Amino acid sequence: MSYSYTVIPIRAVTKGRPRLGRRRKAFTPASTVAFEKAVATEWAKRNLDAVPLEGPIGMRVAIGSNHIEIELWELAEGCRPKYIQGDADNYEKSIQDGLNTVAYGDDKQIHHMEVFFTKDNVEVDDGRDDPGDDPVHPIQVGGSSDPVCDDPVG
Repeated sequence: MSYSYTVIPIRAVTKGRPRLGRRRKAFTPASTVAFEKAVATEWAKRNLDAVPLEGPIGMRVAIGSNHIEIELWELAEGCRPKYIQGDADNYEKSIQDGLNTVAYGDDKQIHHMEVFFTKDNVEVDDGRDDPGDDPVHPIQVGGSSDPVCDDPVG
């Protein structure tokens, strides 16, 4: 099993939104480009013999005031649902923004989150009352008989 844990001694920066420049061409802000390059450089310095992982992976990130802890591991199997094409973090951000002011005041309140793809094995309640239907089972993370995409190889 490939596994990697690295502490990068730099202060985390949020990803800047793309900007429109002259001629209406989008570009990434320089501060974002510089931060992403610093993360890549620091990762490479601390993982000299590492090669990029292939296939499905798990990732945990802990953000401190002056460092970032990154944990990467191979997953036993992939389980991206059939019609999900985007990156997990992009789905997560749009869900957070959608819940702003209805589930919490602002997504800045979120201090812990877990985002992962899972098998399509959850019954979904469409909100309509259908007498006689089986009860809807909530999403269970861990402890269920169905594997969650969070399981490491081995």
